[in-house]
Amino acid sequence: MIKKNYTCTVCPRSCSLTVTDVDGELAIEGFTCLRGKEFARNEYLHRMRTITSTVKVEGGEFSRVGVAGSCEIPKEKLGECLRQVYTVCVKAPVKAGEVLLSDVCGTGCDVLAAMDVAAKT
Repeated sequence: MIKKNYTCTVCPRSCSLTVTDVDGELAIEGFTCLRGKEFARNEYLHRMRTITSTVKVEGGEFSRVGVAGSCEIPKEKLGECLRQVYTVCVKAPVKAGEVLLSDVCGTGCDVLAAMDVAAKT
């Protein structure tokens, strides 16, 4: 028997969840909605994360732009993906939603600008 505890991040309630695995049969306790139950199941079976960071901008009103992944990636790939994101430098102007890095680390996930950054005038 394996027992794991998680804090749900799907909504502001932050339910304390417990997943008990007995020979591949999962019992999930502590959720107050079905989204919480699904979160616990996914967190136990296959942890996924969203890339969020910043990227350097040359010649822009701001020196960095916030970025986010277009999809979730496996948690075990997060560090490798962020190391690749840290190497990126773009030239202004940057448009929100613009792809700044395609298929990061072969995950199929693109890294997108989260805001506009105009060129310095």
